[in-house]
Amino acid sequence: MDISSNMIAHAKKHHVHDNLFFEQVAFEEMTVPAETFDFIGSSLAFHYIAGFQLLIKKISTALCEGGVLLFSIEHPIISANMGKDNWITTAEGSLLYFAIDNYQLEGLRTQHWLVDNVVKYHRTLSTIVNTLIEHGLQIEKMVEPIPSKDAVSNLQNLNKEFRRPSFLIIRAKKTITHQNVSN
Repeated sequence: MDISSNMIAHAKKHHVHDNLFFEQVAFEEMTVPAETFDFIGSSLAFHYIAGFQLLIKKISTALCEGGVLLFSIEHPIISANMGKDNWITTAEGSLLYFAIDNYQLEGLRTQHWLVDNVVKYHRTLSTIVNTLIEHGLQIEKMVEPIPSKDAVSNLQNLNKEFRRPSFLIIRAKKTITHQNVSN
């Protein structure tokens, strides 16, 4: 499922299977029966959703016990800076360091990303992790990916990824039903 008709069309074109279907809808707007999914995956979408607690609660409810949530999200180090590109450079333009600011101040951010005023939401790493735990999702792995040497040779700008992470990938498994987590 995706809210983008272009993404749905692309997925239908490249992924065909009898038990695979696509729907153009935002997950947070769907009515999903409890314990119906073995796997939920999301690529770089959660930082665009205001109600993270409600989203994770709904995902946890939808997952079967033992079901897996795998998602990538913009790294909180990146989203903290209130939408600014905070590379500190020399007068000549060489990178010195990436400044992090407003990290503990969670909430709405806007930035230019292909267009002006793209809305996203910053959350601290502890909020992300604790929200998963509070809803019965056990973290199995976290990755802050770095590019391969081949990728860097093709796109030199990827060298920045060795200096600060852009993304966070988390795999979590539902270990207990949500009803038991609320205490």
